Amino acid sequence: MSPVTQIADSTTRLRNEVEQLKTAEGLRPLANRLGVRIGQIRGILDGRAALHTTLEALSDALGWEFYIGPPRDNNFLNKEPAYSGIAKILGLSSEASANEMLAAAASLAERAARVDEDAARWREIREALSAIQRELSEARDALRRAGISDEPNVYRLESEVSVLPTVDESSRPVAIMDYESAAGSGRYNLDNAPLRGRIWFTRAWLDKRGLYVDRCLVIGVAGESMEPTLPAGCSILVDRSRRRRRAGAIFVIETGDGLIVKRLDKSPGGAWRLISDNPSPDWPPLPWPDDARVAGQVMWMARSL
Repeated sequence: MSPVTQIADSTTRLRNEVEQLKTAEGLRPLANRLGVRIGQIRGILDGRAALHTTLEALSDALGWEFYIGPPRDNNFLNKEPAYSGIAKILGLSSEASANEMLAAAASLAERAARVDEDAARWREIREALSAIQRELSEARDALRRAGISDEPNVYRLESEVSVLPTVDESSRPVAIMDYESAAGSGRYNLDNAPLRGRIWFTRAWLDKRGLYVDRCLVIGVAGESMEPTLPAGCSILVDRSRRRRRAGAIFVIETGDGLIVKRLDKSPGGAWRLISDNPSPDWPPLPWPDDARVAGQVMWMARSL
């Protein structure tokens, strides 16, 4: 493919992606979230030139790489990817192809279905398959963002299933992490939390909201300060790529005391503050902590009835 054709294809894809974001969020909210002018987004949709700052903000929102510099070697796009982490888990050479890794994963799944050993052996197999699925899922999402077609016959592992069925291409998994974000005082940290399982969302739902599964996770909420919006014990989906503070949105925030989940707002003087949805006087607005940083925006909530 010639450089001119590559640029034309990338421009068309960018316009299509921006059109999807505009449809999902609305033109003005999208421009506000990205911190760019509405006219710049309209210009991209109309095929006009855009400022590099606008392209950089859109690239960040879409999970694309924004690069200006000398030509780089893109031959890797024409090669069948080999992921050393997956190959190591499967006991294959680092040069193994994706098809070889998928075949080995399928063989391991078949052996798992026939294993009649002690519980420790079952746990070992399930942990290995979970690690394989995690890397395959992240790798495939990276390929999609790079514009490369998916490999066929990819397998998945449900959290309580020992055999890997063929993936339903209409849905994608989001990791469920074993920690809670306190709607009150912080209790936990995002780093090194164990994986509890996965929850599946339709690709149409994810695409409409501009969500990439490798940048999202599901965690629990503890505390009552965000009730009734986020009841204690509910689960929330957090998009870790959305870290730009926005008034009115709900974010998970990392502080020196742990994680908290709050709605953001600005004081009359223009300073950021943390708002609790609970109308009780026990939960007044709080100033933005000096050591705080946004960990991600809350995009979805679920609870048991």
